[in-house]
Amino acid sequence: MTLLGVGSGGAFLGGNTTLGRIGVGYIYTDWIPQISYTSPKYGAFQYSAGVFQGMDITNFLSGNANSATLTAHEQPGFQAKASFEWTGTVGGKAWVSGMSQKVTARATDNAPAGSSLSGQAFDLGAKVNVGDFEGVLYAYDADGIGTTAIGFDAAAVVGTTLEKRKSKGGY
Repeated sequence: MTLLGVGSGGAFLGGNTTLGRIGVGYIYTDWIPQISYTSPKYGAFQYSAGVFQGMDITNFLSGNANSATLTAHEQPGFQAKASFEWTGTVGGKAWVSGMSQKVTARATDNAPAGSSLSGQAFDLGAKVNVGDFEGVLYAYDADGIGTTAIGFDAAAVVGTTLEKRKSKGGY
């Protein structure tokens, strides 16, 4: 689903947008795999799984001294989603997705030498149709994935350690 609205323009002050493209504003989920498999529909159920080149973690706001940058990817990232869709008097769709990646600091990155970060995220949602009424509920939770977009401001340097930044939201 793509939402039209404020978009990522409002995100450049360091916060999420109220509306925007999924993946920017609502940081998760954006289907990014470069190699993926989508199953045929098994009745109302379908799933997808994919592998992607990891996304860099970048210092999103210049001047944010403790925001970490990590750009080495020793292993791919992984993403999966499953959905269940039904019809009838009360029709709809429910879905859940997950993502995981590991990023390591290079010598030139703004992060403690040799540090790495494993980030995970998941989302879930449901859309229900009853007559002319349609309602959607959606929520995501992420640890070390990003705060404004995937990879942006996902980690902080605190003293000599690297800490994941948490992100969650919904509509």
